[in-house]
Amino acid sequence: MQPAEQLDGIIEIERLGSVVCVGRPVSGQAESEVSLFRVEPDGHPAVRTKVLFGRSSVNVIEIRSGLQPGDRVIVSDMSAYKGVDRVTLR
Repeated sequence: MQPAEQLDGIIEIERLGSVVCVGRPVSGQAESEVSLFRVEPDGHPAVRTKVLFGRSSVNVIEIRSGLQPGDRVIVSDMSAYKGVDRVTLR
C-alpha cells in the first residue's frame, strides 16, 4: 500500500443475535430512554412511545423495550413536536 492510498474497513467488536434494532435516531444515545413516534399499523397517525435503547453502533441502535419487531418509527428530528403525543402522517 502506498502512503497516499486510503483503506476503508469495519472493526467488529461484538455480534448480537436475536435483538430488535432500528436505524439510529438523531437523539439516539446508547443505554438511554427516549420518546419516538411509532407509526400505527394503518400507516396514518404516529403515537409518541417511550423506548429504552441498549447498545448502539454508528448506524443502528438496540431496542430493549417499547417496540416490537415490525414496528415502524420516525427516526428523524421531531423536536418541533415536543409537546405533542400524536401526529398525522400524509
